[in-house]
Amino acid sequence: MRLGLGVLALLAAIALWVAWAGRHPDPTLFADPHALLDPGVSAVPRGALPAGLVPAGWQESGLARFNPENLYVKIDGRADFFIARGFKDLAFVTLRETGAASGASVDVEFYDLGTPANANGALVGEKPPELDAQSKDGSTWYVARNAMFLARGPYYVRAIGGDESPAVLAGLEHLRGVMQASLAAGEKSWADALFGDRLGIAPGRVAFQQENAFSFGFAKDVYVATLEDGESELFVTKAKDAAAAAALALQFEKGFQEYGEPVKRGAATWVKDRYLGTFARAEGIGDTVVGIRGAANLDDAEKGLARLRAAVGAGS
Repeated sequence: MRLGLGVLALLAAIALWVAWAGRHPDPTLFADPHALLDPGVSAVPRGALPAGLVPAGWQESGLARFNPENLYVKIDGRADFFIARGFKDLAFVTLRETGAASGASVDVEFYDLGTPANANGALVGEKPPELDAQSKDGSTWYVARNAMFLARGPYYVRAIGGDESPAVLAGLEHLRGVMQASLAAGEKSWADALFGDRLGIAPGRVAFQQENAFSFGFAKDVYVATLEDGESELFVTKAKDAAAAAALALQFEKGFQEYGEPVKRGAATWVKDRYLGTFARAEGIGDTVVGIRGAANLDDAEKGLARLRAAVGAGS
């Protein structure tokens, strides 16, 4: 009985401590990183974050860094999006206009995603379909009201203004210029050359899916380019050799058939989606798998795939 009373007393003490801790959380747990990591009192390394971000009449504060283990602290609910795209590091800083009644500010998120393909894939993955991205000298970017999103080299930059004032828009343009001048563009990938140089598809319409492309667990390192109709998608990926490419193309076909039915057109087998009525196909060309999905009709599907097939053949 005494032992039982002792256990009950211990459980009661634990319950009281939990209740007290819930009412008195660690103040650093949900604190603003601006206050926790002010550069005036904390030596947070800048890493690859360029110097000179601050426009005239502005100041920088709140430098913070996040790694794959604690990224969720900064962007809870979105961490997996970046981790699936090769996330290595995030530097976060706030720029604020000084001595002005407007109080203009811009939060800058500077992601290191390891490769240009990952950085551009993140930009395309977040870009609303109604907005067009611009590309110049190795940078791809777009502006959405009070925000600027840019991919350059392995870096993806999200700059979010506090409002849509002229001061904020000028600050965003200043940031773009600094990133353009300070960061190396990185080496163009084989898929960038394929889609951009040979097919004339803008980088803002080319996404890189490192894993689970089209929700297929086997589909890794897949480049996907959206065509002018906004629905059809050309895709390519590399295999170790021609036999592996043929086998992988067959996996894509079987994956598409989970949502559709096979349709014969000459010697080729296509898959018609049973819900959307669109057409898809994949095939191997040497060590490369090429394909199209989301085409509205078979004529457009054949033309799109033939265009891609010719571009891959021209580069081999």
